Amino acid sequence: MLTSVTAFLGIAFSKYFNIAQTDSIAGTIIVFFVFTVAYSIIKESSLVLMDACQCTEILSDIENIAKGVRHVKEVHNIRMRKLGSYLMGDMHVVVDGDMPVREADQIATQIEEQVKHEFDEITEIKVRIEPHEPPNKE
Repeated sequence: MLTSVTAFLGIAFSKYFNIAQTDSIAGTIIVFFVFTVAYSIIKESSLVLMDACQCTEILSDIENIAKGVRHVKEVHNIRMRKLGSYLMGDMHVVVDGDMPVREADQIATQIEEQVKHEFDEITEIKVRIEPHEPPNKE
């Protein structure tokens, strides 16, 4: 719509007011509009092709959910990627290294369920449990 109006004004000024440069100025403005739209399309498409997701707010919320689960000491490497209109993700959660495997698995399951409950667009999230190793005191 904006390009059509610009072209119309360029032609009108050029033809009716005998201002020859308005046609080329209007063409330059239209090129600017086309490049602006092309840039946004290319940027969005390249993010999809690279499996990228610009969802920093969701990542922060997921981190807060995981940190709110009992026995979770640290959360890192949270990654999300688009799958059509949905999201898939994975994350690393640090728990006590002496924790039984069954209990660690329950923590992972609890985090996965809470995240999927909180965000309808997340179809799958994998939680990798890592043991917390206290620093060596020598």
